Amino acid sequence: MNDEDLHSHLMTKHLSPGLLIAQQYLPSHLITSSTFLPSKEQQVSITPSHMKLLYRAKCEDQQLPLIKSREERFFELIYKSCNGLLFSLKEHGLGEKSAEALVEVLSDNRTYSILELSGNRFRDQGTVALAELLKRNETIVRLDLRSNDIGSKGAKALFSALMHNVTLTSLDLSGLSGINRNHIGNKGAEALRDLLRTNPVLSHLNLASNGMGAEGMQLLCEGLDGNTVVTFLDVSSNNMSVQGCESIASILDRTVLQKLVMERNQIGDRGVSVLASALEGNGTSTLSFLDISHNGITKNGVRQIADTLKSDCPLKTLKMDGNEFGDEVEPLASMLEVNRRLENLSLAKNEIENRGAKSLGLSLKENKTLRKFNISSNYIDEGAISLAQALMHNKVLTHMDVSNNRIDNNGGEYFAKMLKLNKTLVSLSMKQNDMKEKAGKELAEAMRQNQTVQAFDFSYNNFEYKSFSLINDALKRNLKKYKSSITDRLMEQIEQLKDNEPELISVNEQIAEERRIIQEKLTELENAEANSVKRQQEAEQKLAQAELEYERITEVRKEAVKKYDTQSQECAKQAGLYDNKVKKLENRLQTEKQRLGQVEKQLQEKQVQVQELKDNFKRDNKSLFDELEIGTLKLDTVKQEVVTQTVELNELKKKLAAFKAASKKKGGKKRGKK
Repeated sequence: MNDEDLHSHLMTKHLSPGLLIAQQYLPSHLITSSTFLPSKEQQVSITPSHMKLLYRAKCEDQQLPLIKSREERFFELIYKSCNGLLFSLKEHGLGEKSAEALVEVLSDNRTYSILELSGNRFRDQGTVALAELLKRNETIVRLDLRSNDIGSKGAKALFSALMHNVTLTSLDLSGLSGINRNHIGNKGAEALRDLLRTNPVLSHLNLASNGMGAEGMQLLCEGLDGNTVVTFLDVSSNNMSVQGCESIASILDRTVLQKLVMERNQIGDRGVSVLASALEGNGTSTLSFLDISHNGITKNGVRQIADTLKSDCPLKTLKMDGNEFGDEVEPLASMLEVNRRLENLSLAKNEIENRGAKSLGLSLKENKTLRKFNISSNYIDEGAISLAQALMHNKVLTHMDVSNNRIDNNGGEYFAKMLKLNKTLVSLSMKQNDMKEKAGKELAEAMRQNQTVQAFDFSYNNFEYKSFSLINDALKRNLKKYKSSITDRLMEQIEQLKDNEPELISVNEQIAEERRIIQEKLTELENAEANSVKRQQEAEQKLAQAELEYERITEVRKEAVKKYDTQSQECAKQAGLYDNKVKKLENRLQTEKQRLGQVEKQLQEKQVQVQELKDNFKRDNKSLFDELEIGTLKLDTVKQEVVTQTVELNELKKKLAAFKAASKKKGGKKRGKK
């Protein structure tokens, strides 16, 4: 099966069974009709050649042989995971080569807007390659790069590229459990600061588990200070400490943050106090969601945050799971009686027992705003009665989670009574408690009467099958009723909207005016972009010419460097020879100097001895010296005569030599004649 056949096979593989059967009986000219083509939402927007390129890169990253069956499975995976707007290759062992291949595959693609690439191994080199794609891409709005072992170099390249990107609104660089977690470091945080100061569209940013620390948080907050785009920020597990809290608290009223997640940072009570002070009475803050779970918060921190929520605090959701305050929840209970904004409160895994549950139950009777309440994974048994009694009177709570506690039959029976009376609860979780069949029967009977609960998790309790079945039947009935009443609810909403029709008309007019202004700005931007494209083309031409000139100069330089290297090597060789000769001569000179010194010393000693002998001799033999002087004169005369005779003798020798040479020459001629 070639690539095109495989492509066609996979494109029709996920058709319904009816269409597949019909395909076998239709004429061949109808088989290619649009009836058997996937919808736009199902279409895969990359070619088989690109799939093969990506497969080969993946095998190279993993050092695997190229096998046809494995390639076909990879193609099938792409057809399942990369269709419509979504391109998803999570945890598939993609590495640096795969990242480079992805750039080529997606560079001209105008379909995919969501890239899910978490759990791979792009590292810095692969991220640098992806950054080049983001510089020019105009369709990707969400990018998931969790756990790709991205360091400061890759993060810096990514953030620098996004300074030129105007489409990406969501970026996830957090860490999954296990290896390959990202670690952008302070240098990456510096680049992120610069990005947040200029990027006009990035609104969702997840940096959990990046080890940024207090210094990294300071750099991040410098970028967020005055930012009018980022609304969601997750900085969980970054070891920010109290200093990091201070950095965030200092800029809260100068951001548009709506959701802030700070799990597992060990900020403790001091950190909570800093955040509470920043939120207390802050009418300008836009923050509505705060997650400070697993931060070692005790009763003192609970008191601080509860006092803040009693004031004009904007929070609508507060999560404080996994802390250490236990039953000390009275401040939160008293807060719930007066707070008019909080809609979602989660206190799971806090070792809350019956006393705390009773306090919270009493406050829920009075609360008028809380819609979701999670108190799961605590130590509640009898306290569940107070919670159930509260829901008999509460008219606003829609979601309740009391799972993984110690609720027994007694508590289950009270919840059954509550379900008969409550008209607002939509979702209830009571899984993993200690209820038996007695409570199961009561709950099944209560659900037979209840008309609103659509989700009820009662798993991991000791109920008989009959009770399970009755409760599930009631849930199906309620869900069906809810779906069938959608039209009536929509009609009620329409009637309510009709009452606001004049206001809506005014709003529409304002929207139309804003659209006109936006269109004018878009036209200006398009003109500016056209001019920019023209300038860019001119710059590219100049750049191409410059590159050619650079290449020519580079070649000339290479030749010059090569020639210079050759000459340098020869010179170095000659210099080495000369150095050896010089060293030998210097050694010899040194030796001769030493010998000369010794000779001079001996000569001086001899001269002294000779002079002494001369002096002694002259003194002792003065008359002899006189005779010697006379003899010397005679000797000089004899020497002169000897010289004269020597000269005459030399002349005779020359004549004799000439005579012998002439005689020898004549003798040779005579022998030749013979």
